[in-house]
Amino acid sequence: MRLRQFLIMKSVFNGGVADPERIPPELLKEMYLVGNRKGHYRAFLNLLRNAESWETATKAYSNIRIPVLLLWGDHDWSRPDER
Repeated sequence: MRLRQFLIMKSVFNGGVADPERIPPELLKEMYLVGNRKGHYRAFLNLLRNAESWETATKAYSNIRIPVLLLWGDHDWSRPDER
């Protein structure tokens, strides 16, 4: 992760959207630069290590007592049963 290359990162981001042409080149460049900041890779790995807790957290969603608007698009990665 510390030796990321722009073309690889761009392909990963483009693979995660319905229309890759909609990601402005300036945003791709900014995400690449931010991802290369000192310590970012460690923070990202820590985020991934705790991904299981995100699923556990969904059990607490019913305890939310303020209005929340959730939006999904036709090309979202989440399945309807996860929404």
